[in-house]
Amino acid sequence: MDVPSRTLENLARGLAEKNRTRSQYMLAAGAAHREGLAVAELLFVRTAEQERVHGRQFARLSQELGGEHVRVEGTCPLEMERDALGWLRRSKEEEDREAGEWREFARQAREDGAPEAARLFEEVAQVDETHGDRFARWAGRLEEGELFTRPLPCLWRCTVCGHTQYEERAPERCPLCLGPGSQFLALDEADWF
Repeated sequence: MDVPSRTLENLARGLAEKNRTRSQYMLAAGAAHREGLAVAELLFVRTAEQERVHGRQFARLSQELGGEHVRVEGTCPLEMERDALGWLRRSKEEEDREAGEWREFARQAREDGAPEAARLFEEVAQVDETHGDRFARWAGRLEEGELFTRPLPCLWRCTVCGHTQYEERAPERCPLCLGPGSQFLALDEADWF
């Protein structure tokens, strides 16, 4: 298939962007770890893994479409956030920006006659919007002191051992693995990662 270089460049740009974002999320996970926010650390690590998979799909499709060595230029922000809350806010902005970029790349791929690339960009945009929404929700909860509490009892699961209990707030310690309460996640449907 003869795919215009614009779509191949956008796939390469997508791979580079996903690698950069993955690295940022690992830095964010380190900040959350230093603050003792185990579930926020896990959120960043799992999101970084999803970013890696997205990048791999961009690379796979580029190769299938005949891309080998594609030169792309861009910028790489070097700013670092000081804490997990800053990283959550920044990550929301990054995910929104990326989702818009993927939608533009999808439009370009349709124009270029590359429907599989368009579909991939659209699917990644949808996931990135979900990432952004989740980061915003977590930032709000952390800022309001509600990351480990809920107004009504709900099911809390330890992300390490799987212990669950029904409470208004995460336990101070897991009764099974004895880990800190910061490794509990409320089983709100929208917060799964």
